[in-house]
Amino acid sequence: MRLAGETPVLRMKRILFITTCFPPTNATGIHRGVALVRHLAACGYEVMVLTMPPAPDMDSDAGLLSKIPAGVQVLRVPMLDVTRTVKRWLGHRDACGPRDAGDPSSLRFVAARTPASRGAGWVDWCSAWLQFPDSRVGWCVKSLMTHRGAVRRFRPDVVYSTAPMWSSHLLAMALRRTIRRPWVADCRDPWRANPFRVFRHRSHAWMDANLEGMMVRRASAVICNTPGVRRDFVTRYPRAADKFVAIPNGFDASEVSEVRASPRPANGHLRLVHAGVFYGTRSPAALLEALAALAAEDAAARNEVRLMQVGPADFEGRPLAELAGRFGVADMLELTGPLSHRAALRAVYEGDVAVAVSQTGAHGDLQVPRKFYEYYGLGRRVLATGGCCGAIRELFDGVPPAGVRLIDEPTVPALTSALRETLGQWRRGELRDAAEATMDFSETRMTRDIERTLETAANSQ
Repeated sequence: MRLAGETPVLRMKRILFITTCFPPTNATGIHRGVALVRHLAACGYEVMVLTMPPAPDMDSDAGLLSKIPAGVQVLRVPMLDVTRTVKRWLGHRDACGPRDAGDPSSLRFVAARTPASRGAGWVDWCSAWLQFPDSRVGWCVKSLMTHRGAVRRFRPDVVYSTAPMWSSHLLAMALRRTIRRPWVADCRDPWRANPFRVFRHRSHAWMDANLEGMMVRRASAVICNTPGVRRDFVTRYPRAADKFVAIPNGFDASEVSEVRASPRPANGHLRLVHAGVFYGTRSPAALLEALAALAAEDAAARNEVRLMQVGPADFEGRPLAELAGRFGVADMLELTGPLSHRAALRAVYEGDVAVAVSQTGAHGDLQVPRKFYEYYGLGRRVLATGGCCGAIRELFDGVPPAGVRLIDEPTVPALTSALRETLGQWRRGELRDAAEATMDFSETRMTRDIERTLETAANSQ
């Protein structure tokens, strides 16, 4: 670690950064990468980013581009739709079925397609291979075809690839063979233990396991974003335990400080704020039903409590307003639609309680939503539900800070009880902000830890 004011010794000078998600794309997955690029550039490294333009199904925020230093070289490779290309080669229009919607990092939605003919099972099997390990594999192929020469001329000292999208790691593996330099794979979330990686065919599950094993064997280091994810990898690869490094996510301390420096308006309601996307087992249903139960037992709560959704206003393609209406609480729901990252932080800061709804079920306890770190940095009271609760406790050695309430099983009675207690505190004027942050979950800490991992890899060859 470098001391303050110490002149850095650049044992590595050039880093190739591979990611499918980069500004102006506005998604949770980009912030770790953006912070790392800014840090590396500030430390004097040359950085080349190999990425893709914003996908049509993802939000954009042009303001995020201002965070990328001018000296960073960004190569954007358009997506190659492998399925459509093969269909054209075969002269078929609809043989491979419609394009898949939903979480693009998963094959869950490929497997869920309804057969349209007797041969649909075979078509489904082939179609899944054309989107393996995820829907960005075409980008991986096109990047190899168009920019292998540029990467060679750049002569990176180390290659860094990051999920989301496991195709980033496949591209890094292929380029590593070309340039013969060390490679660090930032998996962040679990691979095979990802609750969204569900396969109908054993051949796909077999190949998925082999790709993960190939990554572990060939990478100099594998970065995980929680200790739980690291343990999951070590369980399968005990002989490679030294390769796995847990580096938690972080928040932009300067941006959070600017948001906190502005005054907070007085809310006329108890405002619960959820920022992000509802999907899969990260469902809003139990929370909406708990609001309905609270309103049923306390008529005044209907006028006093609001749930604000910052971000996409749907769940698995169904409008949240419609779902709230089914529970009779449409009037207690506020929808902002997609906001810029800064505006989303502001909305969370101006609320009374920040809500984090996480995955439930198998392996749901391995991950901590990145927004939790921003909630923590903003000093918000937090209501977290689902599998993330165990992982959050581990971050704080088993004792979460004051103001952070964890509900492991997001049942309606448990959520209703939490809402009832919070509303009582709000009415009595006893609803205080969370305790000031004492743990260092800043992006500065995070990026320094990743930099050290890259330096170790670069010096290992």
